[in-house]
Amino acid sequence: MRSAAGTRCLALLLFVIVSTSSPLYSTWRLLDARSISSMDFLPNGRGLVAVNLPAPHLEIWNTSSGVGVFATSHPITSVVVVDAAHAWCSVRGDGLYYSWDGWQSWNNVLAGLSLRVVYASNGLVEFNKGSALQYSTDAATFLPTTGILPGDSVTSMDRISSKILVAAAVYHLYRSTDGGVSWTQTRSDPGGGSLSVYVDPSNGYAFAGGDTARVSRDSGATWVSVQAGLFPNLAGQIVGSHDCSGVWYLTPNYFRGSLLRTQSHGDYLQDVGPASASSLRMTKCVVIDRGSSFYWLDFSGLLWLDSTGLDGSITQPAAASISTRSPSSVENDICSAAATNFTLEFNYTNCDTIAMDSIAILSTSGTIGFTNPHVVFSNVASAVVNATYIAKKKGVDSVRLRAWVHSKLDNKRFFKDIAFTALGIAAPAKLAIASPTISFGQTKVDSSRSSSVTLSNQGCEELRVDSVVSSDPQTFPVGKLSFPLTIKTGASINVTVSFHPHASGPFVEALEIGTSGGHQFIELRGTGAIAAGVGRSFRKTIAIYPNPVRNVLRIQSSSQPTHAIILDLLGRNVLDFNPLTTFAVDVSSLPAGAYFLSVAGTPPIPFIVAR
Repeated sequence: MRSAAGTRCLALLLFVIVSTSSPLYSTWRLLDARSISSMDFLPNGRGLVAVNLPAPHLEIWNTSSGVGVFATSHPITSVVVVDAAHAWCSVRGDGLYYSWDGWQSWNNVLAGLSLRVVYASNGLVEFNKGSALQYSTDAATFLPTTGILPGDSVTSMDRISSKILVAAAVYHLYRSTDGGVSWTQTRSDPGGGSLSVYVDPSNGYAFAGGDTARVSRDSGATWVSVQAGLFPNLAGQIVGSHDCSGVWYLTPNYFRGSLLRTQSHGDYLQDVGPASASSLRMTKCVVIDRGSSFYWLDFSGLLWLDSTGLDGSITQPAAASISTRSPSSVENDICSAAATNFTLEFNYTNCDTIAMDSIAILSTSGTIGFTNPHVVFSNVASAVVNATYIAKKKGVDSVRLRAWVHSKLDNKRFFKDIAFTALGIAAPAKLAIASPTISFGQTKVDSSRSSSVTLSNQGCEELRVDSVVSSDPQTFPVGKLSFPLTIKTGASINVTVSFHPHASGPFVEALEIGTSGGHQFIELRGTGAIAAGVGRSFRKTIAIYPNPVRNVLRIQSSSQPTHAIILDLLGRNVLDFNPLTTFAVDVSSLPAGAYFLSVAGTPPIPFIVAR
């Protein structure tokens, strides 16, 4: 934000001790002698200069030279730079002009004979129409302010906050608490026509000066005279660059011909050299880069520059002035449809304002969304970006983001990288069984009845089934399975279990299901019933040969068996012959090892497959 007539230049004096160290400003260089009427610069050295000879026009300058951009038929009375895109100027007899395209084109937004820009920032311009103060917030509608006394022309203005402004006029000091619409008189008879105001952003103090210096420590509400200490009159103008360093300069007056510098709000002032070569008096001055460059516009219209200041340019990159606070980690359940909310906080230590353009996602295995990425923040207000995270897989996700921002003051674009850890979590696999018991009811001895058990995965991870083992594979054999089995989240499989009673009476056994999510048991119940004409001697007359066997295992029995199964040592069904129509079973597909043969519900007979 800028003031047209000494926004940063005013009189101030606190309890002062003056040092007489070697001068620092001693190489004033005449930049332009073409009758300059006004100028304003950004911190990067880019600015606008109003030249009135040989013909009135505006020039865009880069540090020390300029290029014409806007010619007028009448002298330009004031120019105020808002940022790299926006600026205002007033032309005597023509009115008020506004540029919003990088200062390239200028539009006469208000005609008038006696208009003069006093102050401008984003969304506000204040200007004198004669001696009456008016304002606009949209560069289209222009309204009178209230509270400024008739005939008391405002000469300078500066902002303390988004709502509070202070203004200096010929006879009074004023304060606004509604963004410059209405004003209240806070001090009368300030003491002189060179009155100006300046706000030190490092502490929020406001200073006013002319022939009498004043200070306000309560945001411009009350003012007190500054004590001169050893020097009863150190009136002049204060020059500061609004860069949060707290450094400002007190310009010379008729009693003192040198610049004074302070970094302690005026408690200590250091002699840093003479004023510009031509004049002790000035109409406007601009200090950029904490005093590295000192622009001085004197009453005769000469523009001077000294670049030998004490503090030097601000070398810390703007990106390094941004600090961020991100969560230490963000957790999200990969099986949940809901996203995890988190926030990113941005802080800025420089005094200009930063606008965020976008946030790029450099790396993540999940999905990240932003609800308000286009925030604005500065040294006095942090910004919070709300974001969401959805994990796509289990485990650690190293997230890297890049926030692209630009300075509202000079439009420079840069970025700040952000890194944090996200974690995809998942509920473990969980086996679910519809019923803890399978009841087969009554089944004839040496016959078979089958049922199925449904195994479901109610967890988030994939469930691995490693074994399904019957405690009595002869009586309750399990259908042929190929392990391991996998059950995805929300899916299920069916396992067949049969009941082959080899005797009459009740049978109670268990089915053990071993999975990656733990073991569970199902109770198996059934009752064997003796069928008419069936004798128990059948089971005692079965024999098998050869043993060991290579390809075909033969069964020796008094009658044709109807069903045969082969079990491994874990009781798993590896071959099932149902119906069995011969006295032989083919075991050539089995790998070498020990097995059991159960024929028509008989007790298992061990045998060995040899290769």
